[in-house]
Amino acid sequence: MQSITLPGNNLTGSANLTDLKSLYYLNILNGNKVEALTINNCGNEFPYDYFYYTNTVFWHSYSYSQCNLKALNISNTNASIYVNGNFSAETVTVSNCNLSGQQAMHFISPSTKIGTLAVSNCTMGYFEAFNSIIGNIA
Repeated sequence: MQSITLPGNNLTGSANLTDLKSLYYLNILNGNKVEALTINNCGNEFPYDYFYYTNTVFWHSYSYSQCNLKALNISNTNASIYVNGNFSAETVTVSNCNLSGQQAMHFISPSTKIGTLAVSNCTMGYFEAFNSIIGNIA
C-alpha cells in the first residue's frame, strides 16, 4: 500500500499502521479526531525524491484541518517526517529510525505545537524546528 487517504471520515480513537513498507503518503488526521497514531516499520522502500517526498512516512500540512493528538509514535523507518502547521501533540516519540542523508524531521510553522519530543536510537540527516513550539526535548 503506497497511500492512505481518509480525510473527513469521522475517524476517532487510535490508529496503528505496521509493516506498510511502501507507504509514502498518509492523510488520516485531516478532518478526523484520531487521538493517537502509531507508525511502525513503514515507508522504507522508496528512495529519496526531493520534489515529491516519496520517502516521507508522515506528512501534515498547514492546508489540513487542525489535528490534536495525544501521542504520535513513529519507529523503524528510514523515511522523513514533515509537519507544517495546524498540528499539536502532547508527545511525539521517534525511535529506531535511520533518517540519514537527505531524510529529516521537519516541524515548521507557529501552528505546530508539541508538548514533548522524544527521539532515541536514530540517525538523522537534519532536524528542523523552525518557528514551532516544542515544550520539552527528551
